[in-house]
Amino acid sequence: MARLTSMKITPLKLLKKIMPERLLTRTLTILILPVLLVQLATGIVFWNRHWSDTTITLAHNIAANVAAIVNIADFEDKKPHFFEKLQKFSKNNFSIDVTQIQNDKNIGDKNLSNLKSDLKRKTTTWAHSVTHDYLEEALASKLTLPFAHNSQEDTITIWVKSQKYIYAFKLDRRRLIPSTTSLMIWWQVGAPLFFILIAGLFMRNQVRPLLSLADVVSQFGKGRDVSNFKPSGALEVRRVGQAFQKMRSRIHKQITQRTEMLAGISHDLKTPLTRMHLELALQKESDSKNALLEDIKEMKKMLEEYLNFAKGEGTETAKSININEFLREFFTKFPQDNISLASFSPLIDMKATLRPYALKRALENIMSNALRYGKHVWFKGEIIKKDLVLIFEDDGPGIPENRRDDVFRPFVRLDDSRNTTTGGYGLGLSICKDIINVHGGSITLENSKNHLGLKVVITLPL
Repeated sequence: MARLTSMKITPLKLLKKIMPERLLTRTLTILILPVLLVQLATGIVFWNRHWSDTTITLAHNIAANVAAIVNIADFEDKKPHFFEKLQKFSKNNFSIDVTQIQNDKNIGDKNLSNLKSDLKRKTTTWAHSVTHDYLEEALASKLTLPFAHNSQEDTITIWVKSQKYIYAFKLDRRRLIPSTTSLMIWWQVGAPLFFILIAGLFMRNQVRPLLSLADVVSQFGKGRDVSNFKPSGALEVRRVGQAFQKMRSRIHKQITQRTEMLAGISHDLKTPLTRMHLELALQKESDSKNALLEDIKEMKKMLEEYLNFAKGEGTETAKSININEFLREFFTKFPQDNISLASFSPLIDMKATLRPYALKRALENIMSNALRYGKHVWFKGEIIKKDLVLIFEDDGPGIPENRRDDVFRPFVRLDDSRNTTTGGYGLGLSICKDIINVHGGSITLENSKNHLGLKVVITLPL
């Protein structure tokens, strides 16, 4: 029961899934949705109240005019030339054309009913259907005689059957449609589109500095030069940009101070070590002298390792290099009999902005470890999505899964699987990971499925 409760989707989580991910789209949604809702509410009120009521009134006016003309025509039928005068009166005052046909020569009651149902079936569109029904109700309320009518695109035709005649009325269909209908439709459709366009242009200009800032932060995370960045946009966005510049300055200052401090320590300690080495060289040969010389040599090597680790990112500037050429030149430094290289065809003419010397140092560390603890190394380079993926596999003893995170920590060495006599001071993989992180990439250790050793996967963004 608790599990079902934890899996329950709240309205807030559902809203997060529905909302778009991009800031520009979200902002436009927040701005435009109320406008659309207002337009929708206005449309409902207009169509249900104003349009319907106005159309009903116009339909009743038409029906009243038709009924009046039929009643007058039948009542004054015996007067000579009266119908011709009634036609002119109807045309001039009601804008309705009326004709008179002998009843016995045309449509009977049954045929008129069939005509009425046929015309109603032909009314297919929503607007035609609604106006047809309104006019039907109005004519039924005003006429006691059989009638039929048809609403076409431009003309409305009404037939009314009296005892002697069938009267055909023709009038402009616009008399049944409110004059504000087209204006309202244009307002409901055009206004939201216009406001969406204006809001989109303004919000695009507001979001552009954020996108620029995000790109600069991403470039800085990859170790690339972003000194030409200038904050722009709204006040809040500029404040974020200025905060980033201050953070970048502090990071560079911290790195420089750390490097200078370790360089100073290394220099200060090397001087007495060199002096001790010279003094021991003047002493007679003995076991204690050789032991001290080995200690001094190890201390010098340790100082170099500490300094290299402290340099971290270093001062090398990133530049665009050809990946294929870089890798081919790199592998020429290792014995070819112990290396199997996959085809570099996916990497031909591919370029990336990297720090070549730092990256070469990281790859040399991985290759040296693989050849030290194994007999053979298999390498494959490929492009996956927008990342450069470098895969090293060896046939050595590998690293236990529970110790793989430890090997990236400074000064941590493994036991027999990576013995202490040849394993250095536990800084190699730490420096390697530091270099990969500076490039905005990642390094992971896995079991080699094909060669029963260690698999190192390096991912670098292009």
